[in-house]
Amino acid sequence: MAVENPQTDPGRSTLLKNTLAVAACLAVFVLILPLAIRMGKPASPDTDEAEALPTAAELQARDWEILHSYGWIDEEKGVVRLPISRARQLFVDENNP
Repeated sequence: MAVENPQTDPGRSTLLKNTLAVAACLAVFVLILPLAIRMGKPASPDTDEAEALPTAAELQARDWEILHSYGWIDEEKGVVRLPISRARQLFVDENNP
């Protein structure tokens, strides 16, 4: 006498549930895909050449100038920018007894 094991014999209801689950996942994917594509595209640049971003060399040159020269931060308040080497020396002189 052969006894069927119901756990190893998937019925039609299990097959139907699995098919519906796969179909639901595909439907969600199809609905989300256009949104993901739209969000992944960069915005079209509406800037002209005058508003172009600076190059790395230009940024480095500007940073070097800021670190190695005197200048005003806020002239009305009397706040100045010192070269890093001078600021370092002032700090050492003030904090060593």
